[in-house]
Amino acid sequence: MFLRTARVGFFLLSVACWSSAGCNSSNSGASFDGEYEIINLEDRDLIDLDMIADAGLDTDADRVMDINSDSNPDTGNDTDIDVGVVFYIAPDGNDRNSGTSIDFPFRTLEPALRQIHGGETIYMRGGVYYLTKTIRIDSGHGSSLRRTKLFSYKDEVPILDGSRFEVFDPDDVDNSIIRMTASYWHIRGLILQKAPTSFGLQLLSSNSNTPEGNIFENLRLYANHGTGLTISGGVTNNLIINCDSYENFDSQTDGENADGFAAKFDIGTGNEFRGCRAWANSDDGYDLWQANNQVLLRDCWAYENGYDIWGHGPSFTGNGNGFKLGQAGGAHLLERCVTWKNRVRGFDVNGNTTGVTLHNCTAFNSGVNFAFNWDVGNHKLRNCLSHQGSISTHELVDVQYNSWTLAVTVSESDFQSLEDMLAKGLRTPDGTLPESPFLRLETDSDLIDKGLDVGLAFLGLAPDLGAFECQ
Repeated sequence: MFLRTARVGFFLLSVACWSSAGCNSSNSGASFDGEYEIINLEDRDLIDLDMIADAGLDTDADRVMDINSDSNPDTGNDTDIDVGVVFYIAPDGNDRNSGTSIDFPFRTLEPALRQIHGGETIYMRGGVYYLTKTIRIDSGHGSSLRRTKLFSYKDEVPILDGSRFEVFDPDDVDNSIIRMTASYWHIRGLILQKAPTSFGLQLLSSNSNTPEGNIFENLRLYANHGTGLTISGGVTNNLIINCDSYENFDSQTDGENADGFAAKFDIGTGNEFRGCRAWANSDDGYDLWQANNQVLLRDCWAYENGYDIWGHGPSFTGNGNGFKLGQAGGAHLLERCVTWKNRVRGFDVNGNTTGVTLHNCTAFNSGVNFAFNWDVGNHKLRNCLSHQGSISTHELVDVQYNSWTLAVTVSESDFQSLEDMLAKGLRTPDGTLPESPFLRLETDSDLIDKGLDVGLAFLGLAPDLGAFECQ
């Protein structure tokens, strides 16, 4: 018997969900009708779904833990059709089994990884896998037409847990849950948590390979002692889509280095984060320190980063930025990104020397919502929206068609809601960001049709200000 598990904090019953009749994100047509049970997945205890059923709650997998989807996102030419050998992993399996039958699964990933040559599929059944060492994926390269796949099985939730590593060096950055140097893999639907001193997932170059073409989809990176997911060192054309990274904290360095997501240290070209959320991390939501090539962030959210929720004390040094966009080079492009309630800054140029472009981004209640007081680089902000936070921009930064540069007044009445509960809740069944009225414009707001056409889809005479186009 395989038990499906979910992280459960509190139950909130009979929440009236938002209808799409108002103002939505321009790339979403989803709507809700009726009432849902919302389960907070941010707390730390694991609970059997049978206990949820005993409490009278809905145990439908799409509502309880929806990190899996049969749909294939816009991720190139890859498909989800099983091609070649299929391996199965289960917590009660046995590494002496064949691993090629769902009835005779392996217990760990290692025997499957030894047999991967490229294009195979590995399914992981639901449950907790207590690791004793880092999982290394250095081979089994697929191709753009036939990626090697590591997927959760159907609606089950595999949890890779590093809290029981047997031997590790507290100063070793390789104590990650997954350390990867391979190319053309697609990893989907896993929870990677509690790496003892390092990352949830680390993608980096090796002496023999520079990773490219990987897809990381619907992953949850939680409570690691380093950044949740990081890419570095020349890696190219990798997509991180619909992933959540939260409550990561590097106690060994007082919270200064654990971000939600990071693309750092001379990465290659073509890397993209899409539809990701980063919250309650000790340092920053997203950190592009010394990336030196463009990183694209589309429809990404960052909130409540940089707070000492662990009670670490006076030595806590988390920076508390939503999006940190430097230092050094990298002509980063952010489209329809949203940040709120970070401790220090929302969008921080942080000494980027190339030039950062923000199109239709929204910042709310993050101290300094837009921190671009920097005179080096060709920085450009268009159609951006700020509310309940200050703006700091150098006179050489190109700021036009933004809420603080136009003849408009931003107030609470411009928004359908400033309550973020639904935005912080469960993703939609296909893994995309949750729909909610949070920071969406009212239909009579004077922020509608005040923007400049920057190449993003819009309705009406001109783009609206901020990340969400009014329908």
